[in-house]
Amino acid sequence: MLTNKPVRYLLQAINYSVFMALIWYFASAPSIRIIAEDEAVITIAFSHAGQLREPCRRLTQEELDKLPPNMRKLDDCPRERSPVILEARLDDEPFYRVTLQPTGLFGDGGVDVFQRVKISAGEHLLSLKMNDSVRIDGFNHELEQLVIVDSAQILLVGFDSDQGFVLSGGREKQAEEFNEIQKTSVFFIPPDAVRRVAGNGFLAETGRRPGPPG
Repeated sequence: MLTNKPVRYLLQAINYSVFMALIWYFASAPSIRIIAEDEAVITIAFSHAGQLREPCRRLTQEELDKLPPNMRKLDDCPRERSPVILEARLDDEPFYRVTLQPTGLFGDGGVDVFQRVKISAGEHLLSLKMNDSVRIDGFNHELEQLVIVDSAQILLVGFDSDQGFVLSGGREKQAEEFNEIQKTSVFFIPPDAVRRVAGNGFLAETGRRPGPPG
C-alpha cells in the first residue's frame, strides 16, 4: 500500500484524467454508422401461432359417455399446430424464405419471426406471403405494396391475425393513377424501439390501423 500521500494523489489524478479523456473521446468522436448513406433497413419481426393441423371434431354421445364427467367436451380439438412458411420478395427478388415448425412439447406453440436486411433507399415493390395451415394449398396471407424508404430509415413488418401483414412507421397514400398500388412513406424508427416491439410480438404496433389516406 502506498503511504506517500503526494505520490498517491498524483496516481489518482492520472487515473481520473485517463477516465475523463475516455469519456470525452466517446462523447465527441463520430458516431458509428451501421448502414451507409444510401441504405435503409427492412425488419420483419412478429410472433405467430399456426392453425391447428386437424380441425376440431364433434364427439358422439357414445364417446362422451365413455369419458369421465370432468373431461366431457362436445368438441375434440387436437393440439398440434401447422408450421409457418414465410416468403418475402423485394422488386420480385426473394430476400427471405423460412419454414418454422411449431414449438412446444406437443407442437402446439407459436413461432418467432425475425429477419433484418439492408436495402437501397428509394421506391420498392414489397411482396409478403405466408402459409400457416397445412390444410390450405399455397399462401393464405399475402401483401404486395409499393413502399418508399428514405436513407437510414427502418421499415418494420409485423403480422396481426385480424389485419394480416402490417407495415409500421409509415402512412398509406392513394396511388396517383388508376388507384393501382398504394405507396407507404416510411418514417424513422429508432433501433431500440424495434427491439422493444419485436420482444412484444408486435402487439403494441399492430393494434393501430393506418389513418385516412393523405
